[in-house]
Amino acid sequence: MVGFAAETTDVVQHAKEKLQAKKLDMVIANQVGNGLAFDKDYNQVTIITKDGQCELPFSHKTRLAGQIVAILAANLQNGPK
Repeated sequence: MVGFAAETTDVVQHAKEKLQAKKLDMVIANQVGNGLAFDKDYNQVTIITKDGQCELPFSHKTRLAGQIVAILAANLQNGPK
């Protein structure tokens, strides 16, 4: 199961807490506020799993979506750990 975390502070820490509290397999986290994320074409996200985290650099949301789908597909193909 995948969750999303739009946070104003301590993005990674809050996302890790959400991962554990909600028993998720993955959390896609990003910072919001101060002109970030909402109504913008570009963003940066951090993908967090129980095995670690991966930062996707600031880029167009369409590109980020493709990268997220590829990571999800790879995780599905590899199966649960």
